[in-house]
Amino acid sequence: MIKRNANTFSLIFLFLVLAACTQASPTPAFNPTETVLPPTSVPSPIPTELSTATHTIAPTQTVTVIPTRDLSAITVLGAGPSNGWYLLNFNLLGVNQAYLLTVDGIPFKCQILPQYGDRLSCTGPMLPWGKKVTFQFTDPSTGQMRYQMEYTLPAFDYEFGKAVEPPCVDQTTCPDRGKNFWCETEIRQSDHGYCMVSSCSDECGFCVGIDTCHAP
Repeated sequence: MIKRNANTFSLIFLFLVLAACTQASPTPAFNPTETVLPPTSVPSPIPTELSTATHTIAPTQTVTVIPTRDLSAITVLGAGPSNGWYLLNFNLLGVNQAYLLTVDGIPFKCQILPQYGDRLSCTGPMLPWGKKVTFQFTDPSTGQMRYQMEYTLPAFDYEFGKAVEPPCVDQTTCPDRGKNFWCETEIRQSDHGYCMVSSCSDECGFCVGIDTCHAP
């Protein structure tokens, strides 16, 4: 009986040992292995070159420069009374236009006389004898003063004609009529170029208006 019980106890003990071993060795859990994928290559964007705005340069206007005529070679051929006016004759080689002339601000009307060669003939009011005056020549096509020179008028008559007083509108205003004759002159543009218009006075006041745009 005792031997049977001992066998039974041995079996129970063996069973307990096996059960303990079974519990001591748990079934290992499945751990998934991490798979490292190769990096995906993302293509870099190719920069697109933007078109640069083209600056168009407008063509430059061509300016034609007309050479300015040199008047420094002009000379006085003669000066004196002529038919109630004062006549001034100038010589200028190759003269090709009738320049506007003022004598101390008094306007003279000029013309080219082809029959006398390179002559510029100018007519205006009577001028005093022997006075030192200033000639100013103005380009009739531009209205710009081109040349200035000083000149002393003849001290006596060279038989060009009889000297007369300036042609004032009223010759009997006062005894000083014709003395200190002077003009206020302006240059105007007409259909044919530039010309001069003046209002002239003397010691008695207004004397006469002169318009070189028309024949004197």
